Amino acid sequence: MQVDLLGTLRIMHDGEDVTPSAPKLRQVFSLLALCANTVVLHDRFVEELWEYDPPTSVMTTLQTYVYQLRKIVPGFDNSRHGQDQNGGKHPQLRTAHRGYTLLLPTTDLDFVRFEQVVRHGARQLQEGNATEAATTLGDGLRLWRGPALSDVETGPILTAERLRLEELRKTALEQRIEADLILGRHCELIGELTGLVTRDPTNERLAGHLILALHRSCHRDQALRIYEHVRSSLVEQLGLDPSRELQRLHQAVLKSDESLAHPAGPPQVVPRTPPPCQLPPRAGALLGRRSETAAVQTALSPRTDGQRAVLVTGPPGSGKTALTVQVAYDLRPDYPDGQLFAGLSSADGSPADPADVLRRFLGAFAIPPEQRPDSLEELTLAFRSHTADRRVLVVLDDVVNPDQVCALTPVGNDCGLLVSARTLLTHPGLGPTVNIRPLETGDAIAMLGAVVGERRIQSDPDTAKAIADRCDGLPTALQACAQQLRTRPHWNLERLLTWIDHGRAPAADPVNLRASVERTYWTLAPEAREVFGLFTVNESGPLSPRDIAETLALDEADSEGLLETLAEAQLIEPSTMYDTPLLQYTCLPAIATAGIQLPRARP
Repeated sequence: MQVDLLGTLRIMHDGEDVTPSAPKLRQVFSLLALCANTVVLHDRFVEELWEYDPPTSVMTTLQTYVYQLRKIVPGFDNSRHGQDQNGGKHPQLRTAHRGYTLLLPTTDLDFVRFEQVVRHGARQLQEGNATEAATTLGDGLRLWRGPALSDVETGPILTAERLRLEELRKTALEQRIEADLILGRHCELIGELTGLVTRDPTNERLAGHLILALHRSCHRDQALRIYEHVRSSLVEQLGLDPSRELQRLHQAVLKSDESLAHPAGPPQVVPRTPPPCQLPPRAGALLGRRSETAAVQTALSPRTDGQRAVLVTGPPGSGKTALTVQVAYDLRPDYPDGQLFAGLSSADGSPADPADVLRRFLGAFAIPPEQRPDSLEELTLAFRSHTADRRVLVVLDDVVNPDQVCALTPVGNDCGLLVSARTLLTHPGLGPTVNIRPLETGDAIAMLGAVVGERRIQSDPDTAKAIADRCDGLPTALQACAQQLRTRPHWNLERLLTWIDHGRAPAADPVNLRASVERTYWTLAPEAREVFGLFTVNESGPLSPRDIAETLALDEADSEGLLETLAEAQLIEPSTMYDTPLLQYTCLPAIATAGIQLPRARP
């Protein structure tokens, strides 16, 4: 779906215009689109639609407008309860607490694309790349089809947004003209600038551009007349004299100052190192992760107020890394100054040294080794200085402890921090937590089919479901099973299921989870590892603090503490709530099986 707001409101779906015609519906949709992927509270709708004079049945009226939108826009009706029956093809209009949320990719919104392009073009101009800046800013300006929301009745909120976008468009236009002047295109600009200054005679920046273009084109007399016209307009309309900058330009034209001449030769371009992208390859299409992906993207969106940081957690084999890498690729346009990636734990679960990671990060920005500090404190300060005025996304995978996050956090307001961890970390800089759960059965079967082919799965759906159940919905296990089928085309599903069940012998690792479980396992204290060992041999049922206390001769409170440690590490989870008399914990069978042969002490 394509949503255009830079001009008349237009909503295109599969090449068909589905824009509502009713004025209030257009107003409601425009507010949702301008606040896409965030909750718009009921009070904001009331302020926008009725300002200080809402109807008596204001909530009923608002609900009616939302209901009508769901009937008009494809996909909105089915996504009322967070469902999407079209495989993620449609946006979603969700009911939230005290409001509504429009979920859709930011690439579907023309104004978001415009904001991204303008920021990129402004940075190119600042860095001296006038040719690239002129092209980039020109591309962004071509997204406009007229004044923003020109056919939408606007209240105070939409009016403010429309003015903001118009000011951004004006700034982009001025910067594009500035880039063209640097490139020596003064003759070509005279016609365009004359029209702009005629329509807006108090815009001193455009007037200065026109005066300079006329002077460089050997029209000094016309340049002086433009100055007088602008000066008169400023006095008559605003009661102001021209700015000092415009007065200096006027004096320079009077004196035919040589500094106004365009430099001879081609424009100078400042050499620039391409922004680094350290992201590992994508793992393939994500299935069953639409809501989690949207939550991470929302937390890291440039439109997010405040800190842009998010923590992704989940049990071993749940696909945390795959999700974070996919989201990082999707967000690359929002972070044009680079995407940094680092794995922060080794195969045995020991934490990586933040100093080593910082040296790699600084090296990615072409800082030579001799200019990189030695101590962690100095490296951290250097990294913070380097990211203070940039838009960089930092992806930290498999974080072991909060201290690693503190050292590797960028400080720029436009930077993003995406962290995945095996444990539920507590750190003020991490923002919201997105917990990745095992896939539902349907999505697990779809993952198998995506690798081996739907026909092979559909030939025996019951066995396919049994395989998904053996994997407990964990993507790592499902991928291992799918690869077995892919490399053994002569196997049917029943043969794979038999292989998995026979592979549950102690020495085997049929679904390839042991390495992931072991990496989490070695982050635990010896006492917690011993408790986890009880789950590996008690796969059939849950365990309570009392069970642990009796088996290991521990105090029941200490037993509960060890169980909570395992729950924080996502190896087990509470099977009942705290308001029940007996708290119990369970372990996914696939995780328990993977941990059977893990030693209680390091080899």
